[in-house]
Amino acid sequence: NEPAPPAVYLMALVGSTVKRSFDGVWYDAKVSFVKPYFRLTFTDGDEQDLGSADFKALTEGVFEGARLRYHCGEPWLWRDVVVQERYEGKRTHGPIWEADQQPFNSTARDSWVVEFTQDGEFAPIDLRITRKVADTTGFVPGTWTPRP
Repeated sequence: NEPAPPAVYLMALVGSTVKRSFDGVWYDAKVSFVKPYFRLTFTDGDEQDLGSADFKALTEGVFEGARLRYHCGEPWLWRDVVVQERYEGKRTHGPIWEADQQPFNSTARDSWVVEFTQDGEFAPIDLRITRKVADTTGFVPGTWTPRP
């Protein structure tokens, strides 16, 4: 089994400022908690409410519109992707895509539908935090990193 990620106490982020990207542009937002949602209040006054799972994913770098690099295995290696939406077990884009020689099975809970920017194809892929790596030097199929 793949190791569990370190626990993140989301309430500790209340009162802090986080960054959120929309269409590749980063915005600052203050975090508050309005039960049962984490509310992001942006500097322009706009607000966004997120459930715990989506707020946790945001703190890990995965959210709708996130631009990432995903290791697809041989012969493709690293591919640019844009996160579209949570997969949540939907079959609209087929089963969860797994990289060749990926060491662990994927789960619907940790999967997001992404668009591969090279060809415009869509697929659900597993973007759990334990697969996040610092950069594209080496690494195993199924890992991902934020795109510079």
